[in-house]
Amino acid sequence: MGLELFRAHIISDQKVQNKTIDGILLLIERERNGEAIDRSLLRSLLSMLSDLQVPEYLHHVNKRLEEEADRLITYLDQTTHRVRGGVQVLLQQWIEYIKAFGSTIVINPEKDKTMVQELLDFKDKVDHIIDICFLKNEKFINAMKEAFETFINKRPNKPAELIAKYVDSKLRAGNKEATDEELEKMLDKIMIIFRFIYGKDVFEAFYKKDLAKRLLVGKSASVDAEKSMLSKLKHEDGELRRTLQSLACGKARVLAKNPKGKDIEDGDKFICNDDFKHKLFRIKINQIQMKETVEEQASTTERVFQDRQYQIDAAIVRIMKMRKTLSHNLLVSEVYNQLKFPV
Repeated sequence: MGLELFRAHIISDQKVQNKTIDGILLLIERERNGEAIDRSLLRSLLSMLSDLQVPEYLHHVNKRLEEEADRLITYLDQTTHRVRGGVQVLLQQWIEYIKAFGSTIVINPEKDKTMVQELLDFKDKVDHIIDICFLKNEKFINAMKEAFETFINKRPNKPAELIAKYVDSKLRAGNKEATDEELEKMLDKIMIIFRFIYGKDVFEAFYKKDLAKRLLVGKSASVDAEKSMLSKLKHEDGELRRTLQSLACGKARVLAKNPKGKDIEDGDKFICNDDFKHKLFRIKINQIQMKETVEEQASTTERVFQDRQYQIDAAIVRIMKMRKTLSHNLLVSEVYNQLKFPV
């Protein structure tokens, strides 16, 4: 009875069948590549599929493949053949398209007023193409990042300045176009573009000046949004330094640093360490733990607590602006859902 119900509601479902078979094939592929897998689990899965008449399903798949092969012979000319290296060709064209279109946005001074918004719109467009057309393929995602980084830095410093000015325009009190939630999403998108630019020091200089003006004259649209943006910038800088230190100064030195040393300074340069070797097929690189005094630990903990408090306050304000009225329990639940750290 149980097997019949399982077959009827689980195995007979087309999506479940496809995911199950894909998962089994993935486990087999991982074992071929030298990874350790749970063979007993794999054997149990295959036994289950055999008992639940999946062979009939596989025979059906094989029959459909034969029918498709017959269609190919009937409909296509005999000289037709599979294009070899087609993915690589498509990948290269994808990179060239992004570089070419992106350059028209960045290079032309006449587009300075709309540059940042056009960059955000273009990024949304290519993300949509990657999601729908390329099924979030990692090669196309990495190619997109490489292309964006190339074209956005063809015009040194100006994109960084304009991004800072764009953020300033959105965080000024006169900006009534966006809700707090929309503002937060916009800041997240800005941070993605921010990662591509080399002139981060230029961005920092303009952003600090504009932030000071907004706060001094009381022109900030949202204190919560200001705190959120500062928190994002701190996170970007801190994570990069620690990651570089782990890759260049730890036991597994995948990167070579110049000049040599255990600390990361602003002028340091990094290159791929071609001499790096390891006996394992896959390695785990642990993040370097920074040694701190008791006073530094207390200061860091206090700073983290304050940053989190700002984010909690901002989340509460956003929720109450949307909901107007809410019970305490529901408010706590909503805050838990929005925050990325334990409250």
